[in-house]
Amino acid sequence: MVHIKCVNIMTITVTSREFRDKQASILNLVDQGENVIIKRNRKSSKSTYLITLVDEDDFELRMTDELKEKIEKARQEYREGETISCNNTKELQEYLERL
Repeated sequence: MVHIKCVNIMTITVTSREFRDKQASILNLVDQGENVIIKRNRKSSKSTYLITLVDEDDFELRMTDELKEKIEKARQEYREGETISCNNTKELQEYLERL
């Protein structure tokens, strides 16, 4: 499993307080195709949430046991640093051509 970070994909990061204060504006950005990450920093835990636009077809995705295993494997690889970062589209293209 490979994690690719590409800076050309627009993602907006806000705190949970900013999300509460500007919820309508932030959801309007999601409606326009932006991904929004909400970071919550509590004493008990640090959590991160992704808000992204979905349509009815997206609900066809079923969380099978096999899919859950693949997701957990990818998370483990990410925690162990088994990732590749591409900082721009040229690096991403070069990486994909090497596959």
